[in-house]
Amino acid sequence: MMKIQIKPVNSNNITKLQEIYQSYINTFPKDERRDEAGFWALARKDFSPIREIIRGEDSVGYIIVWDLSLCLFVEHFEIYTSFRNQNLGSQVLNYLKNKFPLVILESEPENLGELASRRLEFYQRNGFVILDKNYIQPAYSKGKVPVNLYLLGTNNSDDLSFLVKEIRDIVYK
Repeated sequence: MMKIQIKPVNSNNITKLQEIYQSYINTFPKDERRDEAGFWALARKDFSPIREIIRGEDSVGYIIVWDLSLCLFVEHFEIYTSFRNQNLGSQVLNYLKNKFPLVILESEPENLGELASRRLEFYQRNGFVILDKNYIQPAYSKGKVPVNLYLLGTNNSDDLSFLVKEIRDIVYK
């Protein structure tokens, strides 16, 4: 089995960033993602959180992560359609869990449909627990609405309110 690698995407790599952006806007609902200007602003940050997931010679997906004070926050995570069902998503999550004591992410409630239910089961199978069923993802920008999501983590945290505040202050500012 080839190991996966997670590598930063250089802001000069416009082709790769465009590829990621196209998949990003096709995968995530409008209210659950940044608009185009927001995505490119993220790409230009000194420490851009946009990472490419690579297996062998193949770019198999991307992940947008924030190394916060108490956790790694996964903002977006996608394995490209043609590489799904090859255990790559689980490999990425295991890699992150081995590297960081606490990994946090958002997921849609299972009552939103079969895909949301399968996604939640995937995260739970990979060791994530629901930390907050009443979590509200802030609106990304003007014209977008806040979204009710579940907040999941690799373990429970006594600092949940601090973590949520930090996510809001850093990721969604």
